[in-house]
Amino acid sequence: MNGQAGKSMLLVWTIFLLVLAVMLPGQAMAHCDTLDGPVIADARTALDQNDITPILKWITAEDEKAVRAAFVQTQVVR
Repeated sequence: MNGQAGKSMLLVWTIFLLVLAVMLPGQAMAHCDTLDGPVIADARTALDQNDITPILKWITAEDEKAVRAAFVQTQVVR
């Protein structure tokens, strides 16, 4: 390939690869997102001990009120 034809082919392949990358589903999963992760372990500990303290480190101050309410509700139905 020469000059213009080479640039056109490069552009076609670049677009193809970008479209392919966007269309392929990607899954990012961290250890923290699994049932074996530290968040779930702390949640189980909190539920077993009836003490929300172990899970407070995983939430923001803005969410603490809602999490506390959900924790109390969980204890009631548990």
